[in-house]
Amino acid sequence: MKKFNSIAILKAGLLLVPAYLLLQQFMGIHKVEKLKGAIKEESAPVFTIENWFSEEFQNQFEKYNNQNFGFRSTAVRLANQFKYSFFGEFANAEVRQYGNNLITTEYLDSYLGGNRTTISQIKERCGQLKNLADYMEKQGKASLVIIAPDKTSYYQSDYNLPPESELDSTNYKNWLYYLTKYEIPFLDFRKAFLSAKQSSSVPLFSNQGIHWNTYGAQFALDSVAAYLNSNYSFKGPRMQVDSLVYSKNYDEVEYDIESSLNLMFRLPRQKLAYQANTFTVGKRPKLLMISDSFFFQLYTSGFANKLFDDPLFYYYHIRALKYSEIDYAEDPNANSLKEILKETDVVCLMAVDINLKDFPWAFGKRFEVEVLGDSLP
Repeated sequence: MKKFNSIAILKAGLLLVPAYLLLQQFMGIHKVEKLKGAIKEESAPVFTIENWFSEEFQNQFEKYNNQNFGFRSTAVRLANQFKYSFFGEFANAEVRQYGNNLITTEYLDSYLGGNRTTISQIKERCGQLKNLADYMEKQGKASLVIIAPDKTSYYQSDYNLPPESELDSTNYKNWLYYLTKYEIPFLDFRKAFLSAKQSSSVPLFSNQGIHWNTYGAQFALDSVAAYLNSNYSFKGPRMQVDSLVYSKNYDEVEYDIESSLNLMFRLPRQKLAYQANTFTVGKRPKLLMISDSFFFQLYTSGFANKLFDDPLFYYYHIRALKYSEIDYAEDPNANSLKEILKETDVVCLMAVDINLKDFPWAFGKRFEVEVLGDSLP
């Protein structure tokens, strides 16, 4: 009798497992964390007689179901964790680990001089940026190029890379040379972060992230505000640090590389610094920021809005984001650039090393065509 009951319980359990998986998939019981990273999500197929007989429905349903069956993300994380824990391998083949420090191969390659753009392209773009700077200056306004710091140069010795002085031609070196030659106002935070690293124990990058951490990002943007106040007629607010705490409870951007690994357990963390801030009273300049993802956290967190008045953010110059307007037209070309610049006090253009190849994403050319037009020098 006991044997019969045990077998019956086992059979019932085997029947309940797929039922529970289906309930999780279709009814969302027992919430699971979604997988992170560059994952193409398959859409649920729409049934029609035509796509049924063409088998398009069946094929798409199979793709969708394979990606969305119950507890799939948990199963993937367990498999990734097993692979890492026992073989030291990541599911994301682009990630490298040095101690507890993560970096991606594209950043390593770019530091060493890979992914270069041509000198003629840099000169052409610097000519456009010089025209922009002159135009804004004539209006009593400002244009500023910002080189964002990259994690590779910040942890160069940890990654066993040669110092910058031993490298030949790189996008970073070439851009600095021609920005200086064309007398375009710029700030180099790669250099500034290396100097700060020598004089302060507060890390400006986390081990698990690719972007500057929250402390580093806030330090940088406040430094931009200070530069504008000192070199132009702006009297904008400045950040004041009321207190500083250290924590391992990271902001999401501070472990973005680790997130892409989709592990079951998080990697060892260092403590990062977090500031409690207030801001001095001042008239916030109107900002147009053309940038890669290094400005994204400053924009979405609202920190940029504390220093600048309702910033307009051109994300890679392919997506427009207005802080105060959720429904703002996402196409940067939807609104007249000439009219936008009339309302803008400061134009900032920012990129990190790996994005200097395409920087500033045709914005300079657009400025010449839409704003200067026939008056182009």
